[in-house]
Amino acid sequence: MTERGFAPSDTIQATCDQGRDVNATFILPDGRPVCCDFREDSTTRQAVSVTHWKDLALTPEVEDEYSLAAEILRDSRLKEAFDRAVLAYFDFHLRHDDHPLPGNVEV
Repeated sequence: MTERGFAPSDTIQATCDQGRDVNATFILPDGRPVCCDFREDSTTRQAVSVTHWKDLALTPEVEDEYSLAAEILRDSRLKEAFDRAVLAYFDFHLRHDDHPLPGNVEV
């Protein structure tokens, strides 16, 4: 995201699908939805580059689906509450199974 000029903490990931690339939909700080593919390093599992980037057209269906995320990003109090809720969910449901990524390996 930083390669495209966006702080990851100021975006909301709406979807994520694994494949050869990682395909994800993000809501950007200005409320715009984008779909992108990230090339994943096979050893570290880290996204290492963007291979595709497409702004999604704001059809009524797309706008309705992502309007809450855009509202959260526009309102600092909502964003803080959302960040706390996501962290609490992670802590309760996922942290015990979360393992550090392997160290960076030259590819």
